[in-house]
Amino acid sequence: SSRFIDGVKQDVETWERKLHLIDQVLDEWLYCQRNWRYLQNIFTVPDIQKQLPSEAADFRHVDTKWKDIMAKTANNPNVVECTTAPGVLEMFLDNRTLLQTVQRSLDDYLETKRMAFARFYFLSDDELLQILSQTKEPKAVQPHLNKLFVGIRRLQFGSAGGSVLAQIDAMISAEGETVNFDQEVVISKTTNVEDWLNTVQSRMVQTLRNRTRVAYYSLTGLNGVAMRTTQPDDEWSEDRKEWL
Repeated sequence: SSRFIDGVKQDVETWERKLHLIDQVLDEWLYCQRNWRYLQNIFTVPDIQKQLPSEAADFRHVDTKWKDIMAKTANNPNVVECTTAPGVLEMFLDNRTLLQTVQRSLDDYLETKRMAFARFYFLSDDELLQILSQTKEPKAVQPHLNKLFVGIRRLQFGSAGGSVLAQIDAMISAEGETVNFDQEVVISKTTNVEDWLNTVQSRMVQTLRNRTRVAYYSLTGLNGVAMRTTQPDDEWSEDRKEWL
């Protein structure tokens, strides 16, 4: 709009287009950096790579392109030359598309795990990923047990060997009280974490129900162990209502 621009108008328009391109590239660059840093910690884990092979391949493609552009930038740290080089913006736009696809697939994967074991909804994505990235290490759930099961500090693991990855024989409360399961939870090397946690949950309910039966019949002067196995559930329910 200035009357003095005529002599440099072409240069001004060239720099305007160049600065607009630089702005676009830097926005995409930062987007790629943020998402690459987050997903790198996930897709460098072998267990996650096995469970999400297609997404892992997409991330490796992004990873290769990202490291390539960063190496070139390290050799020539000139913002104008790095951001306006042919194909740079297109590369970052392709990376954005792949990263969004990988993130959506990862979100869907976590949702399927939460649907299989509803108590996973109590954990953040990062906490759930810490568990899922260590499927061969059942004890990885220990730091998160107090969120999964209120009042439970940890599970007691027994000996294992052969095709058995681990055995769980008791639960321990925050106060240190130990309750042995009526039947051990056996985790094989092919058992998904959500499946054996569902078994743990069922074993908790079963054990506490049986202990309550024993306590009730002991209080009323009956043989708790015998009645636990002989009295029908409907009769036990009616007696329990009167007792409570």
